Amino acid sequence: MSLLFTCSVDGGHPADLRVSDLLAKHEVRATFFIPPRRRAGQPFFTRQQMRELGQRFELGSLARSERPLTELSAREAGSDIFDSKRRLEDHLGRAVSGFAYPKGAYRQREIDLVKACGFRYARNLTTLRIDAGSTPFEMPVTMQFYPHFRGVYLCSFLGHGGWPQRCAGLRLALRHVGWMERLHAMLNLARLKEGVFHLHLKSAELEALALWAALDGFLACAAACTPPGNRLDNEQLFLR
Repeated sequence: MSLLFTCSVDGGHPADLRVSDLLAKHEVRATFFIPPRRRAGQPFFTRQQMRELGQRFELGSLARSERPLTELSAREAGSDIFDSKRRLEDHLGRAVSGFAYPKGAYRQREIDLVKACGFRYARNLTTLRIDAGSTPFEMPVTMQFYPHFRGVYLCSFLGHGGWPQRCAGLRLALRHVGWMERLHAMLNLARLKEGVFHLHLKSAELEALALWAALDGFLACAAACTPPGNRLDNEQLFLR
């Protein structure tokens, strides 16, 4: 098996449309996780734009609240998860399979609630992984497309567990000073191990930090080393 590449975008921001154009340019598939409605003070694309994006890419659900579900009661969390699925499906006119845990925080209770609401898989924010995770409801990511300092990866490593699967990634993250060097090193590791590279990004951050050219270049490299049939959205990765 050769490298598998997937991308997930947390948003609902109008800049998602620019991300989608770059992904299409490099023939890379992705999943866009969308909240059910506009969040306070944040731009949000129209229902028509959402439908157009959904015709080109898989759309998954972000919770209604920005607070971690672990901070809510079981009733509040269940309502939040269910409402996010129902509203997005009403907008799109079709079923939605994937869910993203707010802030990446979850316990077994949240996994059970996500299953009960009819989702087929869920993505967390555990980084430095080059596999698809041990269960469909704990799908990790490899790296976020963001200029983090090296210390962020050490904090993430200590805070999220799963250390045996993440040690090699942590060593690479700490070895490289430049954040783009880290991304390329992790991509190469995933290629050599015939694993999974799961890129996580937020279009609002790309817009704010003017990272479009950098993303364009990285997607070109990812496409060059990933066979077209191995460029997957999150649901395809879960089904593989």
